[in-house]
Amino acid sequence: MKTNNPFIDSIIETQTTVMNNWVDTTKKFQSAITNGNITDEGQNIYKEWFEKQSNLLGGMQTSKSFCI
Repeated sequence: MKTNNPFIDSIIETQTTVMNNWVDTTKKFQSAITNGNITDEGQNIYKEWFEKQSNLLGGMQTSKSFCI
């Protein structure tokens, strides 16, 4: 959904990415639990999710759309 306001567009895009990351991570955790590999894979899955979120939020700081 695009609007005429780049600030609102950026917020919507960011929230969509956050939710997609969350869903992807949840699926990976479910798979690891089902396969009995949660102790081996759990930390890596969490680390990957955390890095994605950090990169996303770091990008918000440098985005011109978020400058007020």
